[in-house]
Amino acid sequence: MQKALGESAESRKLAISLKAVEYGGELTEQLLQNSGKLEKLYESYIDLKNRKVTDNTFYQTTLDSATAQLKWFEKAKAAAKSLLSGLTRKNKAKAKAKPAAAEKQQPNTAAA
Repeated sequence: MQKALGESAESRKLAISLKAVEYGGELTEQLLQNSGKLEKLYESYIDLKNRKVTDNTFYQTTLDSATAQLKWFEKAKAAAKSLLSGLTRKNKAKAKAKPAAAEKQQPNTAAA
């Protein structure tokens, strides 16, 4: 269940990062929902432990739900990273273009 908590934090982090991506809206919302579900499942697990529940079916249900959320997150994480890498490439391309544009403008401003 510790993994679920860690992945929940990563899911939230990716969702926040995707807010900067114009077309990442739906995935952002889904990642936030996933994070919330994983956190609730972790809290459920801790509650079961604190109450010293001995019936394994309760634990198994929680673990099965967490496993399903984690499987979904692996796919969503790949999609989110792909979107973010596209954003990074665009930013790098813009950064390279700006100095080139500045060089073109410098001779014109010196001549004026």
